[in-house]
Amino acid sequence: MPQPLLIARLIAFLSACSLAAQAPGEAARKPEGTTAPQSPQAQLASFALPPGYRAQLVAAEPLLCEPVLCTFDGDGRLYVAEMTTYMQDIDGTGEDEPKGRISVLFDDDGDGRMDRRTTFADGLVLPRLLLPLDDGVLVGETYTTALWLYRDADRDGVAESKERLREGKRDGRNLEHQDSALTWGIDNWLYTAMSGERLRLRGNELTSEPVSSEFAQWGLAVDDLGRQFFASAGGERPAYGFQRHPRYGRAGFDGELAPGFTTVYPAVATPDVQGGAGRIGDDGALNHMTGCCGQSIYRGDLLPDCRGDYFVCEPVGRLVRRAKVRDAGGKLVLDNAHPGAEFMTSTDMNFRPVWSTTGPDGALWLVDMYRGIIQEGNWVKDGSYLRPVVARLGLDANVARGRIWRIVGAREAAPAPARLRAPVAELIADLRHENGWRRDNAQKLLVRRGDASAVPGVRALLIDAAAPPLGRVHALWTLEGLDALTRDDVLGALRDRDPGVRGAAIRASETLLRAGDARVRGALLGLVRDPDVQVAIQLALSLRFSAESSVKEAILALLGQHPQNEVVAAACRDSLRGEASDAPVADLDAAGLALVQEGKTHYLQLCVACHGVDGKGAKVSGLDLGPPLVGSPRVRGSAGAMLRIVLHGLTGPVDGKVWGGGVMAPQGAQDDRYLAAVASYVRTVFGEFAGIVAPDQVAAVRAATKGRTAMWTLAELAPHLELPRAVVAQFTPSASHGADPKAALDGDAKSRFSTDTPMQPGMWWQVDLGADFALTELALDAGASSNDFPRGYRVDTSLDGATWQEAAQGEGQRARVVIPLAVARARHLRVEQTGTSEQWYWSIHEAAFCGQRLR
Repeated sequence: MPQPLLIARLIAFLSACSLAAQAPGEAARKPEGTTAPQSPQAQLASFALPPGYRAQLVAAEPLLCEPVLCTFDGDGRLYVAEMTTYMQDIDGTGEDEPKGRISVLFDDDGDGRMDRRTTFADGLVLPRLLLPLDDGVLVGETYTTALWLYRDADRDGVAESKERLREGKRDGRNLEHQDSALTWGIDNWLYTAMSGERLRLRGNELTSEPVSSEFAQWGLAVDDLGRQFFASAGGERPAYGFQRHPRYGRAGFDGELAPGFTTVYPAVATPDVQGGAGRIGDDGALNHMTGCCGQSIYRGDLLPDCRGDYFVCEPVGRLVRRAKVRDAGGKLVLDNAHPGAEFMTSTDMNFRPVWSTTGPDGALWLVDMYRGIIQEGNWVKDGSYLRPVVARLGLDANVARGRIWRIVGAREAAPAPARLRAPVAELIADLRHENGWRRDNAQKLLVRRGDASAVPGVRALLIDAAAPPLGRVHALWTLEGLDALTRDDVLGALRDRDPGVRGAAIRASETLLRAGDARVRGALLGLVRDPDVQVAIQLALSLRFSAESSVKEAILALLGQHPQNEVVAAACRDSLRGEASDAPVADLDAAGLALVQEGKTHYLQLCVACHGVDGKGAKVSGLDLGPPLVGSPRVRGSAGAMLRIVLHGLTGPVDGKVWGGGVMAPQGAQDDRYLAAVASYVRTVFGEFAGIVAPDQVAAVRAATKGRTAMWTLAELAPHLELPRAVVAQFTPSASHGADPKAALDGDAKSRFSTDTPMQPGMWWQVDLGADFALTELALDAGASSNDFPRGYRVDTSLDGATWQEAAQGEGQRARVVIPLAVARARHLRVEQTGTSEQWYWSIHEAAFCGQRLR
């Protein structure tokens, strides 16, 4: 046995003996790892992997210097982005200098370990986007959104030319907060982790269109069907956004990370934690996910038991997490595949995994920056928790190294065949391959070539019932990328026996659906009763691209097929808006949509007589019977005024006109659920998706007005209407956590105030109203961040900003939290978050106030 390997194993054995001798009840302290750089052989001995898995060294310094990601071209050649200037001392001196590079590594003797490197491109500023095509490599740098196409015509590993494909713009944010993970999607669009747009590359022309985005950082995982998994180190979120494709807006659900998922199990003490002592457990090790990055879905054929599993790197904890992705009735749930442990850990303090990917050989590849400091300079400044820890451990001394590892099982990895110049038939055959990298590569090369001679063979694969389902999925999208997908292709795939193929066909049909193709629309409506819940979810999401009224009815009918399924309900809810907006209707969950369906029945039995089927008012013999509900300020915004009207009636002129008999009759004899259902239907259909009214809200208004016998007038209802946006825009907000508290008052449902860290008691958001107001209601709408509502809240008001009194307290139940108030006079209002969530931030997309300014 090599001496370094023997010594490392002896140290590990002695550490284990020391822990075993510990006194009963005493916290088991993790061993102090070595901070001095180790040889690759010694580092290999520091790894702990489950039985049956092995790590193999692919490359190490001096071939590498600060590698941050790796990828492969169509021939399987390894490209590596190297941020050679990253944190070369504790202050990050010279970090932004143009000294980064893209390297190509070569295994000349075929033993699986790289022997030499060439500099493909240099003079780069912290390169972060890297995507090989058929005729070059797309490259993006830090501090700009420009994209360049580098070409290496003679295939010697050195680019001879470059062409700017996208002008881009300056991005002055911290380098950790910029885009990453340029990826060719299964739908032939290019995606990144946080840009909020997707790109289509035809020839060398780029076009773009917006998609939803969240604050995601380093890495983007994509599964076999194109779902995307995001992660955020700053937000300590190891996985999110994976319930649906970002084309359809954001979605997340409680329980999508199994209980305890964010707890980590390092093998070594980890004092160098940005979050400070609160992120260090009694054992001296990291106790919570923090440096979440470099995630991937394993899609290879070398580790069959890992296929479809989610891997995410945790460089602060010196570990790699493996998670099983489980379909729980349509909701994807991530479980730690190794409960109470990790897939991969190390006692080497310089093990810094930052990237994972499936390789052409079917193995899991890991990029290890192999360095001391992993946090960027902003987080180790004077006065920070980290700086003295880094100095004490000497972590700033280890720089300019890097390693790439391959994880294999019982079977050895074998390189994939070269495909850049392969015949069309070989690429079509690869669309069937078990290794997802091989399928992706074949599709990308076929689409980039644009060779029409491939179409018959690809179409034959699409209709081959004996072919692997994923092969048929790739055939469908390859035809789409070749602009050869026909209506008959789509109709046939919609009838496929495999739900994954049917779901892909639904997505691929959207262009035809938008164009008004009646046959495609009819076939889609025929899938309303499809038994597969993922098909139902995709159908609900895609039907938004048709404006036909029958489609809206089908979206609601889907709910009846999957009652109380929160994922189907969310898809239906968000698609009811149509194509114009990806912003979800915050509180239209399964229960809310059931109310809307009930309310439609009640409305058509009673209300339609005066207000019309379309909510624009009914007319009989020239007489206008009722005022329009569409655009009414009593219908939009707060429900308080509307509920008072339906309970006790309304008399007098409405909007300057006397309608019908001059009154709306009280409906207080109806029960709370009946009135809640009608109000929910009216507000959803005619009130610009103003929000669901729950039966308990009706009960609260009924109790507050129980002594009233007279009908209301509009003047009396004024205190129960929302304050105009022009008034609210003058308020001055502040907050205990996060940034931009004014985003909650800007009238833009896509912007938000967020704590930018999971919610904890004591967080607050406060408003100086600028004048004295009498307030009757406060609404906090989490909007597109539908899980970010306060799990508990307390509202206090003040006249002077110093002396406060409680105005309300309670628990949030859904994205839109409506809080009744009875405040005679206030100039300041503060909402304190009193609940806890390990996963979700506290966000307010829009805050609304009901009341009147006092003179």
